[in-house]
Amino acid sequence: MTPNNAAMNLARKLTIALVASTLLAAGGCSRAKDDATRAVSTAEASLAAVRDDAARYMPNELQSVDSSVTALKESMAKGDYKVVVANAPSVNSSIESLKSGVAAKKEENTAAGAEWNTYATDVPQMVTALQSRIDTLGKSKHMPKNLDSTAFGTVKTDLETLKVDWAAASAAHDSGNNIEALTKARAAKATGERLLTQLGMNAKG
Repeated sequence: MTPNNAAMNLARKLTIALVASTLLAAGGCSRAKDDATRAVSTAEASLAAVRDDAARYMPNELQSVDSSVTALKESMAKGDYKVVVANAPSVNSSIESLKSGVAAKKEENTAAGAEWNTYATDVPQMVTALQSRIDTLGKSKHMPKNLDSTAFGTVKTDLETLKVDWAAASAAHDSGNNIEALTKARAAKATGERLLTQLGMNAKG
């Protein structure tokens, strides 16, 4: 083989090796992009499935997970496919935790809805009884024992606050947030029972 032929063969081999290396790199990049694309799509779809309920029951946690998914998408846009693939498992894990938390909150919300029914009857009756008693005492010259005019004024103010609190509880229930509604209802009933005692009335429940 002449020196020229040897040189040509070497050049041909180098060219083939370079092309093969380029194709291999391109193939690897394409696979990485596909994997990253699937990872982002999976995360977005998984979060979308729980987004509405999470916004109602766990808004702070939803915001955190949203930020993680956004970070994945930003890495994808920059072409950092390896970063996307590496971080995707952690993001998916946070989404699954969010789903579990939401499921637990939904069960709690259902239970709270059942308990709410008792307060929905008791508290309005309590408010009506208190208002009637205050109206009567307002026309009387005699206050119950241990209730002077200053304390009576405070009772009237507290009753108005109770009405506002109960309206907020009812609004929460009407919007489907039974957990918040029940918390407010319990507080409202406790206030009502205190006022009943101050006015010398018998508290119920």
